[in-house]
Amino acid sequence: MDKKTRWLLQHMFSDAIPSQFQLYRDRWYPLRIANSAAIDQMLATYTSHFSQDRPGHDLKHFILTNHTRALVGVRNSLDSPLVGYKQAFHNTLSVIAALACYSHLQRDILSWTLHMTAVAQLIEKAGFALDDMDAKVINLVRWFAFIHGSLYVS
Repeated sequence: MDKKTRWLLQHMFSDAIPSQFQLYRDRWYPLRIANSAAIDQMLATYTSHFSQDRPGHDLKHFILTNHTRALVGVRNSLDSPLVGYKQAFHNTLSVIAALACYSHLQRDILSWTLHMTAVAQLIEKAGFALDDMDAKVINLVRWFAFIHGSLYVS
């Protein structure tokens, strides 16, 4: 783990962080610990949010590097036959939803819409009943879907 990653994770797990950052620690991190693409995107989104709140920190390269890793991870997941397994599906779904949140922070409505549409299509095509899916993942996806007042997952 590099120095910036350690520094940002220390900030994320600090007891003194503002409430708008606590959702990363409390909601995102527990869902992403086992998936490197999810961790990469969580770090990119957290750092983007942090940078907007505290201008003056030059973290653009760190943000883009982690975001790119997450995109590659999603592409690899979608190409993998393992995506048909429930846990791999949940991991992929949560990363794509996190990509949508990142797009929201970047004010990129088109990307946000494309990511949330992809989430809805994956859920529809997966064949898993929503009741049988990980409730934490579905709640996180619903929360991301409501960011712009649109609901793609019922």
